[in-house]
Amino acid sequence: MKRIGVIGSGIAGVTTAYSLAKRGHKVTLIDARRYPAMATSYANGGQLSASNAETWNTTKNLFNGIKWMFQKDAPLLFNPTPNVNKYKWMLGFLAATFSGKHKSNTLKTIDMAKKAREHYFKIADDEKIEFNLLKKGLLHIYDNESELQAAREKKLSAVFIRNQMQAGIFINSV
Repeated sequence: MKRIGVIGSGIAGVTTAYSLAKRGHKVTLIDARRYPAMATSYANGGQLSASNAETWNTTKNLFNGIKWMFQKDAPLLFNPTPNVNKYKWMLGFLAATFSGKHKSNTLKTIDMAKKAREHYFKIADDEKIEFNLLKKGLLHIYDNESELQAAREKKLSAVFIRNQMQAGIFINSV
C-alpha cells in the first residue's frame, strides 16, 4: 500500500483520490481552499456534461477574450496583471489556437468527456450516491439566426470529421 498525495479537491482530484483509494492506496487530498470544489469545479454547477467539450482555443474566442476583458459580466474573466506563468500559458494558448487542430482536439475532448461522465455515473451507482441527476441533455439558446446556423454547421462538421477519423480516412490536418 502506497501513501499518495493528490493536490486539488475539485472533481478531477476527488475522482483521482477515490480511484487510488479503491486500488488500496492510502490517499491524502490536499487543497489550498477550505472546502472541496471551490476553484474550477465551483463554476461547473455540478454538471456532468460531455456536450460542452469544445476546446476554447479558437481565433473567435481569442478576439472575444480581448473584448471580454472590459466587461464585468463576461463569461471568461482574465486579469491582465503581469505574471510569468500566465504569459507562458498565453503563449501556449496562442500556439494551440493557430495549430489548426481545433476540430480534432475538440473531438478527442468530447470522447474523454463521455468516458469521464460514464465513470462518474458508475461511481454514483457503486457507492449508491443519490443526487438530482438528470439525463435530459442541455438547452442551447442563440441570440440570432446566424449563431444558430453556425452551431448547426459546427455540429455537422464535427460529425463528418468523426466519421472520417473512425474510417481511418481523415489525416490530422484540421
